Amino acid sequence: MKKIMFLLACASVMAASAQVSVVKEAAKAIGGKVEAQQAALELLQPALTNAETANDANTWYTAGRLAFGIADLLQVQSAKDGAADVNLMGSSLFSGFEYMQKALPLDTIVEVDKKTGAPKLDKDGNAKVKTKFSKDILSQMAGHVTDAMKLGDAFLNLPDYAKAADAYEFYLNNINSPAARMFNVAVPADTVLGNIHFLVGYSTYFADGDKDYVRAFNSFNKALELGYTANQTADFRNASFVAHVQALLADDARKTEVIPFIDNAIAADPEVANFYDIKGQVLMGDGKLDEAKNLFKKSMSIDPAYGDSYLNYARALYEEADRFIADNQQMTDKQLAPTLIPLYEEAMPYLERAITLDKSENQVLVKQANSIKEDIDYKFELLGHKR
Repeated sequence: MKKIMFLLACASVMAASAQVSVVKEAAKAIGGKVEAQQAALELLQPALTNAETANDANTWYTAGRLAFGIADLLQVQSAKDGAADVNLMGSSLFSGFEYMQKALPLDTIVEVDKKTGAPKLDKDGNAKVKTKFSKDILSQMAGHVTDAMKLGDAFLNLPDYAKAADAYEFYLNNINSPAARMFNVAVPADTVLGNIHFLVGYSTYFADGDKDYVRAFNSFNKALELGYTANQTADFRNASFVAHVQALLADDARKTEVIPFIDNAIAADPEVANFYDIKGQVLMGDGKLDEAKNLFKKSMSIDPAYGDSYLNYARALYEEADRFIADNQQMTDKQLAPTLIPLYEEAMPYLERAITLDKSENQVLVKQANSIKEDIDYKFELLGHKR
């Protein structure tokens, strides 16, 4: 039994030794061709999980250098002829960051007194630590932050919108990282950062699959906050806002999220007419006509040229009249007239204003406003009212 245990122990030592050798062998490929570094990184994978080598900073540091090396070569090729494998470039770049981030804490080792086994202390009583790779790890990560933005451009050109959004967002999340600050990575002007936030929103908005309109909305909002207004950013922001509201309304389990989402949008930017108008429409759908009318009025006060609010205010008056008719079916037209006529009279100028403000090609406001006007004119005839 002792012999068997001894053999097992020897086998374990040999396995660990083999993985240490693998790490050394893989490191030789650093700086080589893409294929050589890929093969070395593949060879290195078992060492990342081996009990002995997985806790060694050099294992992850070597993997990070290989991954970054692959990404660097592909980026050079992309700039040269545009024929690089963008997906491999992206996976290598992000793997490089992941490997380096795992290496960093492993490289911080507490110095131990060989005689006592206790940690050595500095003059302030803190444990002394030493590092071997940390400075270069931070330098490597800082040096590759801007590559994420370039990667976003490459994915956008494919186009692969989902990956483009992730790459741009990675850049934004890391441009102010401790590593980037330590090595003085230049932070662009706010309008440039705003442009990148716009690209996150744009890429998210057009990505295939389930749409993350909240992410798109927040990105467009951030772009506007930073002063970026080009490329119809406000229109994209509003379209994302409406799309998310519609998605919530279509999901019975999430309808309660609608008003809080709108209120948060209003709190973030209280001067957007569309936010109040959409909230008014939601409340009107819930039968809260007085609250809805106040919101449409607020929308008009913010943007007097926002035609939707004029139409919707008139619709609220029209629905208020319909509700009164439904609730008082026993009344004659003569009895209904004192309540209905003022409502219809108040609605008409708002309908006419909506028509004059509609500059769209499909003339949706014009069509809807004229439809309501025609019905009001018919109701006036029934009520014996002449305008």
